[in-house]
Amino acid sequence: MKKLSVIIMLFALSACHNDSGGPKHFSYTPSPNAGIGAPANPDYPFDNKSAKHNAAITGIISNNNSIISDYVTYRLHNYSHYNGDISADISKTEIADALQWLITGEKTADEITTKYAGKDELLYLAVYAIDNRINNCISKNGTPAGCFVKWRGNNPETFKNISNEILKYTTPLSATDARMHTANDTQIKFIIDDSGAITGATIVKDGTETDYEHWMNLPTVELPVTAYTMNYDSAGKNMGLMYSDFGTYSISKHQFEEDTGKDITSIVESRVPFAGGYDSHKVDTADIAADLSFSGRAVGRAQSDTNTVYLDDEATLKFEKETGHSTINADFNNWYDIEVKDNGEIKFSNYTGDNDIVKLSATENPDGTITANGANMDVEYYAPQPATRIPTEAAGLVQYTENASGIKMDISFGAKK
Repeated sequence: MKKLSVIIMLFALSACHNDSGGPKHFSYTPSPNAGIGAPANPDYPFDNKSAKHNAAITGIISNNNSIISDYVTYRLHNYSHYNGDISADISKTEIADALQWLITGEKTADEITTKYAGKDELLYLAVYAIDNRINNCISKNGTPAGCFVKWRGNNPETFKNISNEILKYTTPLSATDARMHTANDTQIKFIIDDSGAITGATIVKDGTETDYEHWMNLPTVELPVTAYTMNYDSAGKNMGLMYSDFGTYSISKHQFEEDTGKDITSIVESRVPFAGGYDSHKVDTADIAADLSFSGRAVGRAQSDTNTVYLDDEATLKFEKETGHSTINADFNNWYDIEVKDNGEIKFSNYTGDNDIVKLSATENPDGTITANGANMDVEYYAPQPATRIPTEAAGLVQYTENASGIKMDISFGAKK
C-alpha cells in the first residue's frame, strides 16, 4: 500500500531562567541611574512561550517551576540596578510564595513585618515585584511593609489587577489535573509536555480513552488514511476564568484517498458543550458563605431531528445561601431566553428564532412563556482559596429534552464575580 508521509511540526518550548538565585550581596541603599529614570513596572508583556501557548487554548492556570521562575524574573524588572545585588540564597520560589501571601487578604504593616522578621531582603524583593514604583517610597526611608500597605490603599484597582496576574503565574498547577465534563457523558483531560505546554487532550468515554496528541488522532499512516482532529473552543479564557473553563468541542474526520491523497472531511461531533475545572479549587455549595451574583456567558446548541440552532450569549448566575440553590438566566438572541434552577425548573420566553425552527411544542402562556420541569443542571463553584468559602467563578452544564417534540437543548456556562 502507498504510504502517506505525515509531518507534525513541534515548536520547542523552553524557559530562559533558573531558580539558582542571583549575585551574592544585597543593599537597601538605592543607586538610581539617571539614564533609565526611576523604577517602573515592565512595559512589555510577560512572554514565557509555554504560558503564552497555553493562554491561547484555555484560561485555566497551568504553571510549572520554570514558568513561575520566569514570571518572578519578569516582575523584578531592573531591581538590582536600583537596589544592589540580589542575595544568592533567595530563590524565585520563595519570592513567588511571598507574593502570594502579600496579595491574599489585606495584611497590615505589623502583620507583614512580623511575618518577614529577619527576612528583609525577601520582603523587599516581593513588594518591588508587586509594583516596582514602591521602591520610590522605600528609598525615602520608608519600610517595605509600610510602603506596600500605603501603595495598596492608594491603588485599589491596580492592586486587584496585579493580584489576579500574580495568582495566574505563580500558582503551581498542572492542566492535567483539570477535568472537563461534557453534555454527551464524556470527559476531557489535557495532555501536557515537560515544558508545561498543553499539547492536546484525551477524550474519555465509556471507559475508553482516545488521545488527541497535538489535537489529532491518527490511527494509521497507510493509505487510505483516516485521521480525527479535535477543536477545543474555550469561552472561559475570554472571561478570565483561572480555575475553571467552559465552551464547546468538535471532532472532525479526515479521510485521505488512496490514489490522490485528497482530504475528505466530515463532522463527527459538532460543538459539544463542556464545563469543569480543578477539584482542588472547588467550593461546595453547602460551604458557600453568602448570597452570590455572577456574570458570564452560555454557549451550546438546541436541536430537533432536522435543525440545529447554535447558542452563544450573555448569562447571569445567582446563588442563594438560604436555599442552597443556583439559578442561571441566559437571553439567546436567536432562540429563547431561559431561566433554569438546579432543582430542575426551567422557563422559556421571548422566542426570537426564524421560521419556528427548533421551536418547542408546549402551549405558551399568554405572555409567551413556557414553563417545564426536568432540566438537568450541574454547576460547580471555584475559588483561589476554597477555605475562604467565597467562590470567584463558576462553570456548569444544562440539559433539557422536551418529550413531545424531541427537541433537545445542551449548553455550558461560565461566570465570574
